[in-house]
Amino acid sequence: MTSEQQAVRTFYSKSAAFTCWATSPKRVFDDAGMSKVLDGKQINFTPQADGFGRFVTDDPEMIAYLDQRMKEVGDIFDGAEYQRRTTPPDVRIAQQERELTENNRLIEQLRRENAELQGGEKSRRK
Repeated sequence: MTSEQQAVRTFYSKSAAFTCWATSPKRVFDDAGMSKVLDGKQINFTPQADGFGRFVTDDPEMIAYLDQRMKEVGDIFDGAEYQRRTTPPDVRIAQQERELTENNRLIEQLRRENAELQGGEKSRRK
């Protein structure tokens, strides 16, 4: 990856077909009087079945703009926040309960291992 390349990032929007500009576009008129947009980096979110919009990019300017918008405006968010918003509360609670059970099991395992290690040290001191 060069210094200008970034990992591919996925962003989500509250609006299914949200469109914005990462860089300011220039509007010019041709000889026939038709307007054209030049040089702007347009971001078009793709509508998802759940009503949110999705946009994937590795463009550093677009990523920087969307990261800033996430912080300042809040209508754009990352995958973790998207999962939180789209996962029903009862499913999230069940996931948290499973994680808590697993964490408690690991704590008990560490306590047993620690007790065994301390018991081994005491027997060597005698």
